Amino acid sequence: MKRAISILIAFVIAMSSALTSFAVYAEEEKESKGINNFIDGIVELTHEYDKGKEFVTPEEDETAQIQAFSARNSEEVTDITETEYTLQDFQTARLIIRADGNFDKCGALEDVSGFEDFHILQYESPEAAMDAYGQLQKEKNILEVDLDLVCTYCGYESSPDDPDIIPKDEFLNDWSRDRTQSKRLQEYLAKSNIPMKEVIVGVVDTGIDYNHEIFEGRVERTYFNASSSGNANDEMDSETIYHGTTVSSIVINNSPKNVKVAVYKVSDSNDDLTVTTICAGLLKAIEKQSDIINVSLTSPNESLIQECVLKAYAENIPVFAPVGNHGMLDMALYPANISECIAVSATDFNNTTTFMNDLTLNSDISAPGEHIAVAIPGNRYARFSGTSYSSPYAATLGALLKSVTPEITVDEIDARLKGTSLDVKRYSETKSLQGAYMDNYHSLYDGIGMIQFANALGLEKIIAPELNLENKVYVGEQICTITCPNEKATVLYTTDGIYPTLENANIYTEPFEITQRTRIRTVAYYADGGYYSDEVEATPRIHHTDSDENFEIDNDGIIKRYTGNVLDLFVPETINGVTVTGFDKGAFNAVIGLILPKTVTEIPTGAFSKNSTIEFVCGKGIITVKSSAFSQSNIMNVEFPAAKHIQGNAFYLASKFCSGYFPNIETIDSGAFSYSKIISFYGPDVQEIGDGAFGQCSRLEKVYFPQCKITNEIWGGNGTFESCSRLTSADMPLITNLTANAFSGTSILKADFPFVETITQRAFYECDYLEYINMPLLLSVPKQAFSSYFPRNTEPRFFCLDSVTQIEQDAFGTYPTSRVEFSHLESAKSLPQTEECIISMPSTFRECTKDTKGRNYKVYGTKGTYAEQWANENGHTFIEVSQDTAVLTQLPEKYTDADSVLTADVIGFNRTYQWYGSFTADNTTGAPIDGATDKDFNPIDYPAYPYYYCVVTSTDVGYDPIEIHTNVTENTTYHSADYTEYNKAVEQANAIDRSLYQDLTALDEALSADISGLSNAQQNVVDEQTEKIKAALDNLVLKPADYSRVNEQINTVPEHLEYSTDKTVNALNEILNGIDYGLDITKQDEVDSYAEQLQNAISALEYKPADYTEYDKAVAKTKGLDKEKYVDFSQVEKELAVDVDGRNITQQEEVDLQTKAILAAIDALEEKPQEQPIINPEQDKTNGSTTPDKPGKNESVISPMTGSETYTCVFTALAALSFATVLLVRKKKDN
Repeated sequence: MKRAISILIAFVIAMSSALTSFAVYAEEEKESKGINNFIDGIVELTHEYDKGKEFVTPEEDETAQIQAFSARNSEEVTDITETEYTLQDFQTARLIIRADGNFDKCGALEDVSGFEDFHILQYESPEAAMDAYGQLQKEKNILEVDLDLVCTYCGYESSPDDPDIIPKDEFLNDWSRDRTQSKRLQEYLAKSNIPMKEVIVGVVDTGIDYNHEIFEGRVERTYFNASSSGNANDEMDSETIYHGTTVSSIVINNSPKNVKVAVYKVSDSNDDLTVTTICAGLLKAIEKQSDIINVSLTSPNESLIQECVLKAYAENIPVFAPVGNHGMLDMALYPANISECIAVSATDFNNTTTFMNDLTLNSDISAPGEHIAVAIPGNRYARFSGTSYSSPYAATLGALLKSVTPEITVDEIDARLKGTSLDVKRYSETKSLQGAYMDNYHSLYDGIGMIQFANALGLEKIIAPELNLENKVYVGEQICTITCPNEKATVLYTTDGIYPTLENANIYTEPFEITQRTRIRTVAYYADGGYYSDEVEATPRIHHTDSDENFEIDNDGIIKRYTGNVLDLFVPETINGVTVTGFDKGAFNAVIGLILPKTVTEIPTGAFSKNSTIEFVCGKGIITVKSSAFSQSNIMNVEFPAAKHIQGNAFYLASKFCSGYFPNIETIDSGAFSYSKIISFYGPDVQEIGDGAFGQCSRLEKVYFPQCKITNEIWGGNGTFESCSRLTSADMPLITNLTANAFSGTSILKADFPFVETITQRAFYECDYLEYINMPLLLSVPKQAFSSYFPRNTEPRFFCLDSVTQIEQDAFGTYPTSRVEFSHLESAKSLPQTEECIISMPSTFRECTKDTKGRNYKVYGTKGTYAEQWANENGHTFIEVSQDTAVLTQLPEKYTDADSVLTADVIGFNRTYQWYGSFTADNTTGAPIDGATDKDFNPIDYPAYPYYYCVVTSTDVGYDPIEIHTNVTENTTYHSADYTEYNKAVEQANAIDRSLYQDLTALDEALSADISGLSNAQQNVVDEQTEKIKAALDNLVLKPADYSRVNEQINTVPEHLEYSTDKTVNALNEILNGIDYGLDITKQDEVDSYAEQLQNAISALEYKPADYTEYDKAVAKTKGLDKEKYVDFSQVEKELAVDVDGRNITQQEEVDLQTKAILAAIDALEEKPQEQPIINPEQDKTNGSTTPDKPGKNESVISPMTGSETYTCVFTALAALSFATVLLVRKKKDN
């Protein structure tokens, strides 16, 4: 039964998986079918309705093409002004619609759909399309209405009717192949065995002459033709309009044979193409799974093209496109200005970006685009120029990267191209009297640099030469030395600013002299491969001193006139013994470059005004640049590192002035740089700026004033940055006010001024590219503050105006606006004109005098306030701010880019933000992240967590706060720190027997630190804590072992060891002397063994035997007696019979007593009387016989020592020795 159930479950799981896969497949098939129907529908429309028509491109249309306003010169522009198109703009009679439901087609002949929510409506005539355009904008379900406009190519600086024909060999060896390292890479790949998959570059263009010799075996036929000319299923290029052939030939000429092109024809023989045909080609290239797509075309329509590019991006297909050829500021040409597209600018023979590039901040990279060798129909070759040719260079390099690394992503290709590019600059628009090309500069509009094929694929760099001179000022002639570490290299150099090649450069053989400002460019050429190294360049300034006699100077140190002929002059501190303190206006009229001594502290009023020769002035002591000092002069660069004050009009109309070094400037007066060509300004210490200070600076791109708080209005009406058309970045975070027209006519993208409280009329007038406005402290929006006569950008704006209470007329103009946030608004005389604009309307709101009916705002507010009433009365949708409604954009499900920022897009009032980190996908249980209290949150700046969310508190005035939680985003960049060693250390710490150690404080502190959940970016924290635990473990001190039992045994050692045998005493002493009193508790068993050994040794002590020497003598003495001679020998025998054998030393007394008893018995023996003859006593006297003398009464008797006495002495000595031994052992134990 269990087996049957298992089989059934497995079957159900398998079927579920299969059904899911089938559902996904079916959905993909449905989408693909819809897209193909969309493509086919567009193709059918162009074939049927565009055939035989000659469209007018924007360049050819002399009428007002985009917008016409009846009130162009009116003092007041009301906010009911609508955008108007001319009839010429409807020439295709097609409209591009986005709709989220059914809608009235307003008489359309055809409706093509199937891709996203787009509809292509074909009308009978331009007039019909124009009428429908107005009607469709009023339809409820219509999201967007756009025209199917006629588009342009980005090539053909010269006419294709009269091409500059070149030989094939010149095409194959074009200069651009050296400059981009394409030649070197191709030769490397031809010799190497690097595996490379086949890669298809989809080219959306005019078609291709696939019969051209250069394309043999390199074309993947598409049979796609979305144009109105040629065969319906043939992508053959026109013999007169062959843009696609030229573009495709660049791909082929810069890649190996595994790279092929597949061309999608979208333009007819009249050079006509439209937004819809471009998109049809793009979608077809995506559907055919091109690896790379190149679109060397531009369109003013964003929406449909953007969705096509986004689809390619989603399928990991990079789309490359040129920035355009008009040489104007234009950030509304597509697809280049779509962020997911890789936009390419053009460079020329000198590795400099060209004037033809359209200026856009979306430019990513650059590539050769001027005088490029290409193939043209008829097996011919020619040279053409245009950004159209830059784009396929970059696309080809992208294709090679995909060929080698198929899994590489669009973003990785983009990053690789940028990260390995060659630094290039933009041409200066002015020329020095000392030569051209010396003041080229980096522009925000040119991308990162020029693509480098070999660098991108990781080939070893070719060794470049080294220059001894730098970009700085030298006094006196200088010797230029160029060296190259590789002796095989030929060093080439130029001194005229031209890129050095074999054809135009000098061959370096010896050092040469530099006498004036010179741009030196040098490369190393390697003849064995024909390769050039990276370029090295420097532009040193050479200044010269002159004799004192050529200076007229007064006693106050003022130079009246310089009469010498040195063009680059170095002025000494003293002239004729007088310290130089200044100079008069006109004193240096004939000088090109001037270096002033530190003793000169100001540039006088009008000092160089209208001077046509001065180009450079350096003064390290200059504090003040006085009014009109360089006005209308030829000045190009200045260096005043100590300057504090630049007075009014100091550089006014200095039409060549491009850069200045003022790192310590504090005050810039009105008109100081107006009408100059300054490119950027770095002012870290600037505190105040006057009105018009940078007005009409047409080349100004960015300013940096982090400390500036005030803009002063002196003249009135002259904006600080007015008409700085290229200005895109203004870093002024502390500014508190902005004068009238402050940024009017600029290309500023963000107005992020968190401390601005007041702005004046037209402060941001005609800021076409302004998209984000953050002024949370602004109190009032004045008339026409953000409006325009001719809004050109279609990107919607976002306003954060939390403190604004009043809004004047026409404050927002007709710019599309997605959202406006208020927290204290009371009265409004105008509001954005965009339908369905989101507005947060606070409880403080009391009136709006402008009729807003029909705009269908989405009004967020607090229920029961006037905001709700006003919304309902004017046909707007009222939405109560709550947890369910306030989160307008969810956080991404997964956070994937370590460089991106998370934004809590929550609508509300007086909001505060707190970001949380969590280890679970729960938006209620996380921990607040310290310091993460802004709307935007960059995880890389804070402790890493697997999940993040934000809690936003919204507080409408007079109402309780509302907490709004965003969703949780998973941090896919989170990778846990490596806890392997840490866990080992913790495991080791937990495994110890804590009872064995004396002090565990340091270890407990190390273990108590919470370092859980750290990411790999915080690996150092984990490693540090690991080391702390290890150190604490290493420093642990074990408790000492317990010696109490040992001591107990020692205390039982007998007092008189001298009684014991030497063997047993020695055994005991050996144990006592071997005791290690330094053992710790882990050696307790060893210590306990000491006690056992002592116990055993003590138990094993043996007494010495008693001393029987005297006893034996006594016994022997008895044996020498003849008992028969004695009266009674029994006492002796009795004593001998007493058994004292086996006695030890402690029983010595028994032996001794018995010895004495034997001797006493012997002494008491009485001999039997002997029978002897009677002897006359007198006889004895006579014959001298005497008896032994007995001691006299007073004489002492000294006897030899008895045996017992001898043992007593020995025992005494042994006792002393034993006592000393015991003392020694105890002393050792105590130590």
